[in-house]
Parts: sequence; structure tokens; C-alpha cells
Amino acid sequence: ESSQERLKKIVEAISEFFEIGKCSLMIRENDEFLVIASVGLSRGVQESTRVKSGEGMAGMAIEEKKSIFMKKVGMYEKKDNRTYTSDNFIICPIVINKEVIGILSLTDKFDNRGFNERDLYLIQPIIDRIIFVLEGVR
Repeated sequence: ESSQERLKKIVEAISEFFEIGKCSLMIRENDEFLVIASVGLSRGVQESTRVKSGEGMAGMAIEEKKSIFMKKVGMYEKKDNRTYTSDNFIICPIVINKEVIGILSLTDKFDNRGFNERDLYLIQPIIDRIIFVLEGVR
């Protein structure tokens, strides 16, 4: 089983466990983060999504090296003037040796209650597993 297949399985498991509509794992390539595994994203969205440090909420998580959870986004606008379609998400930077090498994004909880601190606590062991897989690739 390749590391790509393992990461896809982890993303699928996250989606099922947290009962969410969308989950994506992005990995840094040069100065951008690209989606390498996802659930709920079209192939076009997966292939065209690029995030840089400082851009939108994911970029904020990259810059601050901290997870972000949001219950209600409202009409938060990204720098390119697009708005988020979801009102609940978690964005977790994946950090190895003080360097952000990836982003894990969980969006659209089915129960519409939004994410909370407990979810951030529960996601950490999964991020550790992702780090383990990624370190095997590096």
C-alpha cells in the first residue's frame, strides 16, 4: 500500500468519524499547499485548489501554526473576494520540526452543530498518524 493510498484512507476515516461532508489534506509544494487526498471535493476543485501562507483561514492557520475551528463564518471574505460556503470547519496545520508541511481541513458537519474544542482534541492523534506517514515519504 502506497503512502498516497494510506493518506486517502485516513481522510476517508476522518470524514466518517466526524460525520462531515468534506475533508481534505494539503501538502506543501514550494510556496503553495496542494490537495493530495480528499472526500467531498470534485476532481476539478481538488486539482485547482492552491493555498499560500496568509491567504484566507487556511493561510492564517499556516502562518500561526495553530488549528482553527469555526462554528459560524458568516461572510468572511478571502483576499480574492470569494466567500466561504460553509459555516463550520476545522483547519489544522501539520507541523514537522517547526515547519508547516501540510493542512488538514474538515468541513460541513452533518449535524449542523459546528465543531468545538473536543473535536480539536480528537483530531490530534489522527494528525500524528498523518505525520508518521508523511515522515516515511520525506
